[in-house]
Amino acid sequence: MKLARSSWMRKRAAALLLLWALAALCGASLLVWTLLDRAGTFAERTVFVETPNLATRPGVRVLDANNAFFTVLNAEPNRVDVHWKASEIRAQHPICRMKRLDGPPTSVMGTLNSEREYPVLIDTGSPQGVIVNDVVAVESGLAIYPVEAGPGVGGLCDIEQIEIGGMTLRHPPCCYMLGHYERRAFGKRTQKERQIILGLQVMRSFQYLLIDHTTSEVEFGLLQSFTPGPSDSWRHYPLAWEGGHDAGLEVFVEIPLAGRTRRVKIDTAAAWNLYVEPNMWQGLSADVKVIESSRSRSKMFRGWTDVEKVIVEQLQVGSRTLPIGTIAVVDEGAGWRPGTLVMGMASFFDTAIVLDFGHGRFWVRQAQDE
Repeated sequence: MKLARSSWMRKRAAALLLLWALAALCGASLLVWTLLDRAGTFAERTVFVETPNLATRPGVRVLDANNAFFTVLNAEPNRVDVHWKASEIRAQHPICRMKRLDGPPTSVMGTLNSEREYPVLIDTGSPQGVIVNDVVAVESGLAIYPVEAGPGVGGLCDIEQIEIGGMTLRHPPCCYMLGHYERRAFGKRTQKERQIILGLQVMRSFQYLLIDHTTSEVEFGLLQSFTPGPSDSWRHYPLAWEGGHDAGLEVFVEIPLAGRTRRVKIDTAAAWNLYVEPNMWQGLSADVKVIESSRSRSKMFRGWTDVEKVIVEQLQVGSRTLPIGTIAVVDEGAGWRPGTLVMGMASFFDTAIVLDFGHGRFWVRQAQDE
């Protein structure tokens, strides 16, 4: 009887120990799962991947400083003087109009070297001519010249041509990035971003750039000036180029913003309404009505940047008043110049805008009730 009771006690203790071990294991698994989920291991997310110098990649052809396409005249950190020998723009018609790709930034489809199609981001925030990310440079076998041409830029490269609608860019001024964005889920890559950026060094040859968000179209005025249609109502504001050196080109507009006429940089690749550095925000914040503020991140050229995401109401932009506006206050560590104020495309998602380079005007199409 005592032996049976002792055997039952041992079995009961073993069962309790097993249950305790299973509970501990489940608790530990739940903790690990929670930590991994918070870190974004299971959720699909977009990350920026930096790439070492492409010149060390097998099969990458490295150009001399003096070649058939360009000559490097002077090289300093973040500033390179280059003479592009064979750069030109060919157009089938004075105006090139094409569909805008889905998504907030202003992108169209282009064909690189008559072989591969890539999204082309129309970026008035970029002072360069053309920038390809590292994936495009390697995938397309572009010849490169490594040099520190700017923050996040790995060097120069040669592109035979890019076809965008009825426009062909022959040997445009071109740089390549040392990085790219990619999508990941469950810790594995699901997609690498392939992207070409069209910047101001090329666009300054255009008469105008029209972006119509209502029809999802982009129009490049190559040989013909912009003339508003008789049935449309437009407002225009002063537009000006700044920065004599190619790597320092910027385009600014003076426009009523939050009760005052302000000088803002126009960035067609920026999705939110405004981007400001902290010192500028101290003054601007007194002129807007903040309804919400939270820590966030903004997708930028060299990766994700920490920002304070501020939601405001009744934001005045030109003659328009937007019910809701989103402002990114960029952290001080991002290295933005004091006084920087950038306007993105969220202010114009329900209308059309024109950067009229030829006449120095920024046009905004008015709705009938404005």
